[in-house]
Amino acid sequence: MLARTIAAILGAAGLALGAATPAAAAPPYATTASVNSIQFTESEVVSGREARLAGSWSLPDNPSAPAGFVVDLPSGLQGLTDSFTLDAPGGETMGTCVVTATQVVCDIDSTYIAENPLGLSGTFEFWANVTTSVRENTATTYDFGDVTAVVTVTPSPDLCTENCAFPGRDTIKEGFYNRDANQIDWYIKPAVPASGMAGGQLVTIVDILGPQQLILNEAPAVIEVMATNEIVTSELGSQSPGNWHPLPSADLTISPDNTTVSFTTRQGFYYELHIVTQVLDGGTLGTYGNSAEVTVGGDEPVEINATVVRQGGGGTGIGESVGRFAITKSVNGPAALVEDLTYTGSYTITLPDSTTQNGTFSVANGATWTSPDFPRDSTVQLIENDPAAPPSISWIGHTFSVNNFALLGGTQTDVTLTNESELATGAFEASKVITGGAAGLVPDDATFTLLYSYPEGPGFPAGSGSLELPASGETVSSPPLPVTASVTLTELTPPVYPGFTWGTATISPATFTIDSTETATSTVTNDTVLPAVPHAPAPTAAPAAVVPPAAGSLATTGGSKMAIPASAGLLLVLAGAALRRARRNPSAP
Repeated sequence: MLARTIAAILGAAGLALGAATPAAAAPPYATTASVNSIQFTESEVVSGREARLAGSWSLPDNPSAPAGFVVDLPSGLQGLTDSFTLDAPGGETMGTCVVTATQVVCDIDSTYIAENPLGLSGTFEFWANVTTSVRENTATTYDFGDVTAVVTVTPSPDLCTENCAFPGRDTIKEGFYNRDANQIDWYIKPAVPASGMAGGQLVTIVDILGPQQLILNEAPAVIEVMATNEIVTSELGSQSPGNWHPLPSADLTISPDNTTVSFTTRQGFYYELHIVTQVLDGGTLGTYGNSAEVTVGGDEPVEINATVVRQGGGGTGIGESVGRFAITKSVNGPAALVEDLTYTGSYTITLPDSTTQNGTFSVANGATWTSPDFPRDSTVQLIENDPAAPPSISWIGHTFSVNNFALLGGTQTDVTLTNESELATGAFEASKVITGGAAGLVPDDATFTLLYSYPEGPGFPAGSGSLELPASGETVSSPPLPVTASVTLTELTPPVYPGFTWGTATISPATFTIDSTETATSTVTNDTVLPAVPHAPAPTAAPAAVVPPAAGSLATTGGSKMAIPASAGLLLVLAGAALRRARRNPSAP
């Protein structure tokens, strides 16, 4: 599983790193570039170690293709296998180089030569192992054919002529970059006296990874503790532990994340932990760090740090006869949220002979448009057309970071075109109308909550809010809303008041679109409904006692006295409602 994960990561890194693909060198050339200089980047180099060299090259004007150059490495230098590109200032690849143990071979791109035929030149750098052996600091001349490089070669640290016995060592850590596999071999060596470590000590090493690394622990073993009880003498006379052998895995305790390794020492032995980390970015970072904490027995932990440099080459190049310019678009404000907007404009090039050439450009936000090449010393004038945008966007203005400028030979002039924008806004109005027989029962200070909402649109997110509409019917305006926002209105359920119920509310219109030139007006109508008035039932009189009428009098008939209060209450309610309606709308009949 780990191997598949690493393969996927490295596959992605390989896609991002064009330089990781070996260049196809193809001498002989129709035109051979001149190698004008090669020098070591340091004044001193160490015998047996890697050193970086830098050189310069040039081609005659109007060279025939294919063109390039070959550097044969002299005795005493062994190239570190590599490949890299020669990059023009604008990022264009104008050539490729391959480094082998014996040569540096660079091809110049034929298309680039055709477009930039004059003043072609550049630089390159590469790494080589210094195989020259010296016993003292020695000024050494390396002959590359047309040019030479002089540097002081210092003896290898392993060179020893006296007092060469192994003196013991402090805790150290060192690493070596494997460029073929993009892996780093790290060695962590606990402190040890000349006679070796005491027996029975528990050694715990915690490795602390730097960025863009992953510890490998799959067969063949790449986490191992090497041990020896032998001291060997190198060809250069120095003594150090040697004839290493790995401890059995049963003697090691390795944490699940592979970062911590523990083992127990034997008397008189020397130890070092070897781990391998996979570089996850294909070498782009360049310098890779790693730390470790080493604890021996009951001693305090010792922290050590180390770095490794991926020794890769690189190069540059440009044709001096022409220049170009590049326009990068930057949009500020809500227009930056609108996708698929294209910004256009025109340019006028005044050539050195005073003739002019015209052209157009088209670029999206965050993108860069690059001009064709024009003769150096040409003058450039830029104009942007009025940008197109949805109605929700209002343009404030635009600026070129530089305009009316001269093109320099072999140089790209970078221009930033910035557009400022703001949101175009409008509003709507709403008012309340109360109808029905109980309209007068609604309190004069009553308010009704109207909700509005709209989905996201070009340059603006979704939004919502509310308005409080007074019962008096006064018009209320919304805050500024984005033009083209599609607004939907709803009303919260009105408060409950005694004496009536609410009928169906009507919002007209309930949906509309915000416009910058016309204010939408909506009316929210609420109907009031009085309760039905029940008819008073006829009273039922108790049977009257039969009393003989007095002589000469009439009989008394039964009648209802309860109907009078009910009728009077209804008349009072209706009178109050009429009074409130008259006060809210004096013109009503």
